[in-house]
Amino acid sequence: MTNYARVPHEQIAAAWEAIAVGPYHNVARARAAQEWLWAGQNQRAGERIVDLMSNPDLDAFPPPLDQVAQVYRTATSNEAGWQLLWHTWSERVLAGKSFAHVMAMVPVAARDRAELFATLQRASELAGDDVDDQLAMIGAARQYGLTAWADGALEPLVQRVGTRDLHILAGEIADAESRFGDALGHYEAAFDAPGPPVARSVVAAELRHMFDDCTQLALQSRGSAHTDAVTRAKHWADRGRELDLGDATIDRDLGELLLRDGDRTEAWRYLSSQIDRDPYSSAGYVAVATVYAKLGRLAEAQPFRHQAVLVDQTNPTLRLQEAQELLALGHTAQAKAELHDIVARHWHSTYDEIVANAKALLASQH
Repeated sequence: MTNYARVPHEQIAAAWEAIAVGPYHNVARARAAQEWLWAGQNQRAGERIVDLMSNPDLDAFPPPLDQVAQVYRTATSNEAGWQLLWHTWSERVLAGKSFAHVMAMVPVAARDRAELFATLQRASELAGDDVDDQLAMIGAARQYGLTAWADGALEPLVQRVGTRDLHILAGEIADAESRFGDALGHYEAAFDAPGPPVARSVVAAELRHMFDDCTQLALQSRGSAHTDAVTRAKHWADRGRELDLGDATIDRDLGELLLRDGDRTEAWRYLSSQIDRDPYSSAGYVAVATVYAKLGRLAEAQPFRHQAVLVDQTNPTLRLQEAQELLALGHTAQAKAELHDIVARHWHSTYDEIVANAKALLASQH
């Protein structure tokens, strides 16, 4: 009915009042007050809000309290009156046992930190062992800036219930706060938690999270803590291989981490995995060359860069990268020969910018 602009607001308000029973008792009364306001009957709108706020039906759905406040303030211009109504509503709702009504108070209560704490504390009490309700309460606390309080409520819940979803949530929050050790612990617990089958893409994403947290811990630590982080990184990289998740970047990044540690044998075991899986693709050779080059080891990168060029004859980008590295190593003649080859050959228009860069680099060598 509210979709018909030609229907008078008075009739719409009367219709809402007629259906203000059962689960929509509160919502319908709030909508009726809104319609009376739009009809220009401010006094009646204010009276409807007073009745709603003074006599809440805690067995029905809660009304949108932000809108209720706006209607009353617009209709009466009486802030003190609203504060009195809000106090009355708050006392009744917090003394009641409706989790939904308490949570509906949060957006308005958030304007006063002490009131927000009291509201969320009552919501937590009413949520009890209901995980979904607890998560809704924790989410609201984080939304309104009470992150420490929310974390304090989440951790015991995770320890007590320990579902996969709870561990994932706790891991994501810890990651966002750069608590990588806590995040890794939660992801590891989630990975092996019992539950229904999980899609391979989800498993791959979670394994990537764990590996990234291991890497962060390894880079930030020394001694036994560093060794432990590297060991865990290798463990999850190997689990990814066992599950055949196909994330070659994990092997590449682990190889780089091991190279930084000077463990060349173990580094090669991971770096070479993509080449072993598909020796006729340039991607594996490029990955290895890129890692060596990133660490400033261009001489060791060169054989792999050249092999990538030999495998993929249709991509001048690989040739330009090889030429740049040859120049950096002082092999000017080889580099210029490579650049001349790029400029002389006909490539797909996709590579026009690469060819232009090769010409500019070649010109700079005269």
